[in-house]
Amino acid sequence: MLNRLLSRLVTVFGVLAGVPAAQAVTLDLPSISTDFLDRETLLDGDTIRFCVYGGSASGAYDREIAQLLGDSLFLQVEFYDVEPPIVVPGLDTIPISFEDLFIMLTNECDAFMGMELAPGVYPPWMNLTRPYLTAPYVAVVRDGEYADLGALPAQAKVATQTLTTGDIMFDAYRQTQPQAQRYRRIPYPTTLLQLERLQDLSVEAAIVWEPWIGHPGIDSTGLSIVSNGIVPLPDREIGIAVRSRDDFIRSSLDQAITQLETDGTLAARYAAFHPANP
Repeated sequence: MLNRLLSRLVTVFGVLAGVPAAQAVTLDLPSISTDFLDRETLLDGDTIRFCVYGGSASGAYDREIAQLLGDSLFLQVEFYDVEPPIVVPGLDTIPISFEDLFIMLTNECDAFMGMELAPGVYPPWMNLTRPYLTAPYVAVVRDGEYADLGALPAQAKVATQTLTTGDIMFDAYRQTQPQAQRYRRIPYPTTLLQLERLQDLSVEAAIVWEPWIGHPGIDSTGLSIVSNGIVPLPDREIGIAVRSRDDFIRSSLDQAITQLETDGTLAARYAAFHPANP
């Protein structure tokens, strides 16, 4: 029955691709030349295609969960490996533009894995599923130096990744500290640089999104996750992006995510993907 319903969802993208740019605005679509829009990619028969960026902190996990979601929906799964115009190791966000994302969701895949749930950030033509991954920002120190983030000395240097939610929340906390004791926020563009500066003794601690610790592309030798103590740090929620017109795909994926969450599969897979202090 699911496959019969899915087959009825197919619409011809050429109808929308042919509209003038001015009308595209009213349809909540970016003004992109039809030369870049190759084909319509709503669910094709019994197949769902996922875009996955393997260079992200959760890239391997994203791919594994995408396969499980497709299996739970009794669909064949295909993958499109995202290759951004620039590769920035250790970057929390995916280095592509909204225009590139729109093109990929039109030409290459039905759903894009690894998108942070952030209200008010994304354009109207895009929608997100519920989170399939919720992972915290954590405090990282050199092995054996501090029991928790609150044990750092006054005015300790703490590396953050610029403008992430971990950076923002840590900065809000340190603003409440007395001036003489206030930790010094040292922002870096990537986790790679954060951990390098921690290893070379430039900073006393780092605020890092947990999946980066133990990631094969990031050297965390000699470093450990410790409790953040009295310092509040946020969780980061990751979901799947789809076109807003593809609401049936989103709702189907939401149901599959709920099922995998309820039966404990998501928790078990994340525990295997990221063992404590790998």
